[in-house]
Amino acid sequence: MKKWFYLFIIFLVIIFTYWNIQNKIYNDMVNACYEEGGETINIQLEGNGFIRGHYDKADLSKGLIKDFNIISYEYTETEEEFLFNAITSCGYVTVKLKDLDNKIYASVTVSQNAQNMNINNIKQIIFKNFIKYRALPKFSILITGKFDGRLTSAEMKQKAVDIIKKRGAIFINGIEDENLVSVSAFLPTLEDRKICDDKYVNLNIAFRYSSLNNCTYIWIGSPLIFVEY
Repeated sequence: MKKWFYLFIIFLVIIFTYWNIQNKIYNDMVNACYEEGGETINIQLEGNGFIRGHYDKADLSKGLIKDFNIISYEYTETEEEFLFNAITSCGYVTVKLKDLDNKIYASVTVSQNAQNMNINNIKQIIFKNFIKYRALPKFSILITGKFDGRLTSAEMKQKAVDIIKKRGAIFINGIEDENLVSVSAFLPTLEDRKICDDKYVNLNIAFRYSSLNNCTYIWIGSPLIFVEY
């Protein structure tokens, strides 16, 4: 009996340590833009997973964002997906649901400006809500920031290298032109990862100059940047 008790305690310690490491990595990513002299504009945190069974889509959506204090919401449904958009005390929240055989693919994305974002609390709420449906969510993050004026291609590359090195990541590949620099890297301590050209990738950094706004935008995504830049 004592053996199982000690094993359970060890398991909890491992899970707690692992969770704290992941949260620290995400918080470090948020700080990366400030460290390089820029301004963080927006942060999107997503949790997704597969839920078994059949549920009313509106009720399931509300259950997945429970404790976010919904102010108002609207939803649309097509043959392909159910989309639930809400304004909450934590910012804008989008729930996407898709039927796949006897499972439902569920995605919860919270979008906030950088000043109001508390990544740790939001991750905990999303995690807890998925667990209620016996689902284990995977997380991804996208940080958008900017630098005043135009950064040269060399300056973009240097800032990308600095961000990678400070986090102990391994450079994988990159592309560049006059107004764009994009690099991919692998951080072993980060939970999620994708395979690109037979190599693991879970950190993506991109810079692009906007002549319209006279600033250079930066996107930091993990495991990848899933928006057009």
